[in-house]
Amino acid sequence: MKLAVITFTDQGLHLAETIHISNAETHIYLPAALLDKHRENPYFHGFSPKESEDGNSLSRQMPEIFESYSAVLFLSSAGLALRMIKDHIQHKGSDPAVMVMDGQGHHIISLLSGHLGNANEWTLEIAELTGAKAIITTATDVRGMTAVDELAKSLQARISNWQAAKYWTAQLLKGDEVPVYLEEPLPLPLPSGYIRKDSEESFLKGAGGIWIGGGAPELKDDGKWIQLIPKRWSLGIGCRKNQTVDEVKRIIQHFLKAQGISPESLKNINTIEAKGNEPAIQRLAEEWQLPLNTFSAEEIQKVQHLFPASAWVEENMGVTSVSAPAAYLGADGGQVIPDRRYAEKGVTLSLAPQAGMITVSGIGPGKGEHTSHAVRKALSEAHRVVGYKPYVERLSPWLKEGQIQDRSFMRKEKDRCRHALACAARGEKVVLVSSGDAGVYGMAGLMLELRQTEFPRIPFRVLPGITAANAAASCLGAPLMQDYATISLSDHLIPWEVIEHRIQKATEADFVLVLYNPKSNERVKQWYRAIEVIRQLRPSDTPVGIATRALNEGESVSITTLEQLADADVGMSTTVVIGNSFTHITDENLMITSRGYSL
Repeated sequence: MKLAVITFTDQGLHLAETIHISNAETHIYLPAALLDKHRENPYFHGFSPKESEDGNSLSRQMPEIFESYSAVLFLSSAGLALRMIKDHIQHKGSDPAVMVMDGQGHHIISLLSGHLGNANEWTLEIAELTGAKAIITTATDVRGMTAVDELAKSLQARISNWQAAKYWTAQLLKGDEVPVYLEEPLPLPLPSGYIRKDSEESFLKGAGGIWIGGGAPELKDDGKWIQLIPKRWSLGIGCRKNQTVDEVKRIIQHFLKAQGISPESLKNINTIEAKGNEPAIQRLAEEWQLPLNTFSAEEIQKVQHLFPASAWVEENMGVTSVSAPAAYLGADGGQVIPDRRYAEKGVTLSLAPQAGMITVSGIGPGKGEHTSHAVRKALSEAHRVVGYKPYVERLSPWLKEGQIQDRSFMRKEKDRCRHALACAARGEKVVLVSSGDAGVYGMAGLMLELRQTEFPRIPFRVLPGITAANAAASCLGAPLMQDYATISLSDHLIPWEVIEHRIQKATEADFVLVLYNPKSNERVKQWYRAIEVIRQLRPSDTPVGIATRALNEGESVSITTLEQLADADVGMSTTVVIGNSFTHITDENLMITSRGYSL
């Protein structure tokens, strides 16, 4: 998003340039006398002192700045900033974010549009970038609450009654609960202070509250009722040539009404490029103020296999379907619901909810203190947490009331991944948890493979965690100071012949070896065969570290030698570190692999 930084001094210019380096869409406004080398840079804009005759003063430029930028940062006193913006403030629903930072960069204050304009978020982001102290003064933020306008923003919903929004935010600050009715099954764990009503009847009998959904409830006009209509549906459309606007509009409205969805719930209209110039579709998008997305035949062909095919459409359009793939692409992979496809008089319609997000999170070795802040934040924002039962239970301190917890057992990895992807396709924010690091023998690879073939557009991210190798190394000393190879001895998915070949080659190459899953009740002989292969290639006195449940409750750590390794007590929660020719044991029984420094 575009940010305007307004500065008046050399020191402020230095701060502005720091912000510009991090955010390429930052434009800098400064006195013309300070432009110097930046005169030809389109991101730098000069202004004249006071009300000069050339009409280029800052006050003359403020209307355009307020209109053109998502956020404005003044590097000045708060008083100066207030004088500059006072005549341009319209409404919290439309004003840009405004912040002010002192010229030395010590403090930054969120001044205007803290919630809907994201001024609070901008303030925190710029504070982290510059080292300034962030000052947030919005009452709900100070008290750790979610204001009504902030809830609306999270839903991308228009607020129907600002008086009621202010009323219920004030009630929150008093400690009262806000009644909420969800008309459609939104993936929404409500923030603290908001209480869900189970039925429409019980909600409407109350003294007010928030109705979330696109229907037409009969709400009283007494300043205590709000309807939030989330913009979460993508409309896909295919039509024959030269349809009239009125006819297409009538068909769409009839379709939406049958599905219980308001036109205000639409976030975009989507079709194939060949239909992008149809006057009816263009005019309808303009009338409803919705983005019109068009997709090439090649883009649609990549996903058309997910939907029913039409021979007529393929013959005439070069693709097997238009409306369903278009809705799917417009919703970033949101699930096109079968009973929401519709055809009438040459117009074909489909709906898809905006896809959510799947976050594959490595939760580390066990204790909460070793789970990253990024993972904890993802958990706090999730609608649903999916994972192996013991791992989900481990996360209970960071899970919120209302979040859905789906727990399953060993060897259900594909089921977990498919379920997580399907929930994300319905619009949910899903965290799929994995012990250690999700990308090291974890769930990330399987999820991405299934996503590629079955859910190819779902947004995703992978958050790292402390691996078993890292955890074990931290308990043993510093055994991984040179190149090392991690090898799992489990042959459940990889043939043993492949595993044994890797052990041999890594041992020959003098890698430090980190063995995962060394032995289980059903898999014993592989452990002894691995030791046999390694002993043929390394001295019997090679140091070996054994860490069971490293950095977790019941931790057990010991150091032995390759000669005695076969007698060690190991299991599925054990990580075995076998040193190389540079590894030694200290007098304090620490295992160290020398990096090579001259001491």
